[in-house]
Amino acid sequence: MVPKAVMLRGNGFQSGTQHRFALGLALVALLMLTAMLAPALATERIVSDPDQRLALYGYDPVAYQADGEPRVGGEEHELIYQRLVWRFANQGNHDAFAEDPERYIPAYGGHDPYAITRGSALVGHPETYVEIGGRIFLFHSRANLIAFLMEADFHLIEAEQYRPDACRTLAP
Repeated sequence: MVPKAVMLRGNGFQSGTQHRFALGLALVALLMLTAMLAPALATERIVSDPDQRLALYGYDPVAYQADGEPRVGGEEHELIYQRLVWRFANQGNHDAFAEDPERYIPAYGGHDPYAITRGSALVGHPETYVEIGGRIFLFHSRANLIAFLMEADFHLIEAEQYRPDACRTLAP
């Protein structure tokens, strides 16, 4: 009879069968985690709803500066720009964006600048943001926003440095 393979693990011994089972569980957990995080990983240059091609998930990009807070736009004030549908809270915001869209599009297309410094382009949430120097920065989580603000100047430099790597995964 051939003995089972025995491997030293932590405080005791574990059979090869137990080890394979543990590895299998770890793999299943990793796959589940990947499936949960997949929606957060960005593929578009500007944060948008992939089904409706709705930029910033329907939030008005002008409202951050005009109203000082995020606002959801309405279907009655829509504009197509860069193959995406942009919505606005009112006609004035629509017209301001039409005149100078680049002024109002959030930095990094709405991707989380703190995540960019870590090498990934995570989707920023339209209600988790900060305005710095007239630019709006969206963040994937409140934790990322807080971490970013602790050394904002440093992270802005880092984000510019790591942006090309993070953006390679995004559609043209």
